[in-house]
Amino acid sequence: MTTSTSTAKTPAKRATATKATAKAAADSAATTAPVLVTVDLVFAKETKGAVKYDEVTPAEGVEAKIGSLYLRKAHLDGKMPSGIRVTVQDLTDQG
Repeated sequence: MTTSTSTAKTPAKRATATKATAKAAADSAATTAPVLVTVDLVFAKETKGAVKYDEVTPAEGVEAKIGSLYLRKAHLDGKMPSGIRVTVQDLTDQG
């Protein structure tokens, strides 16, 4: 009988590897991709598994570019910033 050794990563290790890969891709793309929009968002509420942020608009009646954004708590490493800045870039030609 042959015993196989599994080299599969645990969920925590996969999540860490995925975060590192995503960060490297984002860092690489950020240097060349054109910026479409950058907005500031403020903490709105906390849900069971996420934190909701609402866009800060410059004046009443001005249409939001993004509106609301939910970030999964698992990716915030225990931190809940009171405000965040989001930049949207066009990655169409980034491969």
